[in-house]
This record gives sequence, structure tokens and C-alpha cells, in this order.
Amino acid sequence: MQTVTERELIAAFVALAGSPDDRGADDPLGSLVRGVMSLLDVGAAGVLLADADGTLGVAASSDDVVAQVEAAALAGPDGPGADCYRTFTAVGTPDLVAALDRWPRFTALALGAGYTGAYAVPLRLPGEVIGAVTLHRVAPAPGTGTDTWPGDDALVLAQGLADVAAATVARQRALRHSGVLAQQLRSALDSRVVIEQAKGILAERGGFGVDEAFTQLRGYARRNRIRLADLADGIVDGTVDTRPVLGGPATVARGRR
Repeated sequence: MQTVTERELIAAFVALAGSPDDRGADDPLGSLVRGVMSLLDVGAAGVLLADADGTLGVAASSDDVVAQVEAAALAGPDGPGADCYRTFTAVGTPDLVAALDRWPRFTALALGAGYTGAYAVPLRLPGEVIGAVTLHRVAPAPGTGTDTWPGDDALVLAQGLADVAAATVARQRALRHSGVLAQQLRSALDSRVVIEQAKGILAERGGFGVDEAFTQLRGYARRNRIRLADLADGIVDGTVDTRPVLGGPATVARGRR
């Protein structure tokens, strides 16, 4: 593994972790690729991320070439990235020529792009893997045999970077999910307020209680296939004629009734 200073290590992990409010980690996968490229002896790197259905896709890459190689290999799918995701463990080889039988599609593409070795480490969360980080070597370092790449220390560091990135991705997903839930709750509460207002209007105009008003409101919405909240909103803002809702004939004019 190439010489890495303590300051470089700290900077890489800080970039991946971001800040507690999430503003400091807008692109954890991009930061992961940059960290791998700056700290490890690799010529190219990529990040594969699984979608909700478990299908891998290229989420970040050091350049367009490795992105194209990974994307084309995933159509198989084969390659260390796909195997890593499936087995939850680091997978790879320092000599791609020896992997032609194991990963025929990936190996042909990778060798054609000039890569001589490839490894992948998992993006791990407790009990699951959400993707993989792929490491590609362009040529052995001078005086170094291909069988020593990437080395145990490098794999440990790559896994550490991947673990922090995975945790940051999970945090961002949780924040987005909580934001969606909060918006849904606000919308539900707003709709409930409008429905209550519409019930009051119908009760006053129909001369009956709010329970009967809700029965009339819900029945009209169902018969006419209108969302209850939309109907209530129209009654409150005066764009819906309340006479048909109350069982009477509609008037020609459109306005508050």
C-alpha cells in the first residue's frame, strides 16, 4: 500500500462521515471514490449501489471508462463487484488474466480497458450489504509482483472507508424517509382540518349534525369517485356546489352555496 499520512486518513474519513445534520456529506459515494483513489494503489475505482429491488447499478466512479466497464459487466452479471455483493465478502484477483473463466464478461471488458487486477469490498450495514466498492489496477508497481496487490492493509483501509460511507448513505436515506413521513403527516392533518370545516358547512346548510354531514360528504365522494379531501377543499373554498352533496339539484351558477 502506498504511504499514507495520518492527516490524509483523517481527511478522508471526515469527508465520508459528514456532519450530524447531514449537510457535510452531500456525496458520500463520490467522497468514497476520491478517498480510495488518494489513499490506495489503484488506477480506477467505482461504487455499485443496490436499488430497492436489490439490483446493482453504478453510483459513482473515478472516470467514465470504469463506469462503462462496471455497467456492462452488471448486465451479466459477473465480476468481483457482483460476487462481493452476493457473498458479503471482499472478492478479487491481482491477475485478471487468470479470472477469464470465473468472470468472462467482466474480465474481457476490464482487460480491454487496460486493467490488470480488480477487487471489490462490500458496502456493509448491520445484517445487510447495500453495494460494493470496486478497485482496479492499471499495472503492477515497479518491482512488485501482481500477487501482492492490493495487500491486506489496503483491503482493511478500503473496507473501513466503505463502512463509513455505507453508514452515511443509510443515515441520508433515513433522513429522507423521515422527511417524507413528516410531509405525509402534515398533509393528513391539513386534510383532516379541511374535512372538518366542510362537515361544519354541510351541517349548517343541511340543518343536521356533523355526523350526518360526514355521511353525506363521504357518500357523494364515493359515488362520484372524488377524493374526500379534494371534495372538502372545494366545499370550503366555495368552488363546489353543496346542493348535490346534500341531495338536492345542482345550480347553474358555480360559487359558494
